[in-house]
Amino acid sequence: LMHFGSIFTLGQNSQKNFKYILLNNNIHESVGIQKTNVDNIDLRKIFKGFKFDEYFSIKNNNEFKKEIDIFLNSKKSSFLEVRISSFNNNQSLPRPDDFINIKKNFMK
Repeated sequence: LMHFGSIFTLGQNSQKNFKYILLNNNIHESVGIQKTNVDNIDLRKIFKGFKFDEYFSIKNNNEFKKEIDIFLNSKKSSFLEVRISSFNNNQSLPRPDDFINIKKNFMK
């Protein structure tokens, strides 16, 4: 949810069958593993305001099959939030240190 400006632009300019998937672990892992407050935000209202036609949310494995099928078969611009577990489990994330190599790979 760190890039609302980009998501807004996508929603405003997307084709009718555009799909956006947010993998939400409810943690800012790369900046200190702080918990977000996303549970207290009505994401459906936000993304409707960003001009996505449909909003879907998958909170557990039981919902996955049904919701993913509906999401993928939709002919409208659709946003999908998938709640996931934290990847890092409170371990330190590796930080990039070879910026020259990163730049070369990016420029290829």
